[in-house]
Amino acid sequence: MTSPRKTDPEWLQFEAAVAKFIQALDPKAEVEHNVRLPDRDTQLPRQRDVWVKTTACGIFPVSILISCKRLKEKINQQDMDAFWGELRSSGATMGVVYSYSGFTAPAIEKAKALGVTCCQLLENQPPTIPEMLLLRFYCCTPTWRIGINKDCAKDWASVTLKEALTAPQLADPEGETALEFLINQFNETEKAASRKAMAESCVSFEWEARMQINSSIAEDTIPLIVALKARWRFFRASLEAHLLDGSYSYTEEKFFGNQRIPPIDMRGPSPGDCWEEMKHPPDLSTKGYGLVILREGDVRNELLRRHGDTLIPDLV
Repeated sequence: MTSPRKTDPEWLQFEAAVAKFIQALDPKAEVEHNVRLPDRDTQLPRQRDVWVKTTACGIFPVSILISCKRLKEKINQQDMDAFWGELRSSGATMGVVYSYSGFTAPAIEKAKALGVTCCQLLENQPPTIPEMLLLRFYCCTPTWRIGINKDCAKDWASVTLKEALTAPQLADPEGETALEFLINQFNETEKAASRKAMAESCVSFEWEARMQINSSIAEDTIPLIVALKARWRFFRASLEAHLLDGSYSYTEEKFFGNQRIPPIDMRGPSPGDCWEEMKHPPDLSTKGYGLVILREGDVRNELLRRHGDTLIPDLV
């Protein structure tokens, strides 16, 4: 079997690409491209696009006739009738039609009735096929906000958040600040939420880290409680942004091959232009999806940048 060459006509390149893909699916099969075989009725040689000889269950011989249509229009019901006649005259066990431009709905229904498989070959291109489970790919990234208890505003009126969080805690022998304690707790709760999402396919949509700070100025000062409240933002990869290399069967509704998901921006506020934010979390109770979980990153510096110089009452 020869590989497709750029100098060959497009229809011949398409046939060769289909043959090469079929050979990759079953290396033990005998795959012939653009071969002439005897017609079952006349015994005269007839051209066949791709002819496959293999075995089912490693025992039973199977022959497959594959017709490759490199046309601008979709294959219609009349085209399927014509292939059925070609299939019958070939004596093949089963028939497959590969269409460059897809199939009309009546053609697919006709193929199902005849037992013919309708496929489309995709070579490093966005899918023009119906959305299927394989193409459900999600990305989630956390977003957080700060929470302060309201009853502390008066006692902490002249203190900024940075001052409250970065003063050494006298009760800690190692001098850990409230900020370090809060960020460590946030990171641990985020890890737990991520592990639960991957292990149970169930995302904890909200979590928080909480820290109580007592004033060293007066014993009757109301404690300051700082909370980082986080939730997941979900994004879905747009169907057009996938790149597929493989074969999709319209009759079986299955894809065989490889897919590349859209690139993900690890630094920006969203995964990128190829991702659209979802209003509601996806249903992760069923199989057939991909999920990428992005971690928040440098929460410590981001917290100080956003709110470090803000007085406590202004955060309530």
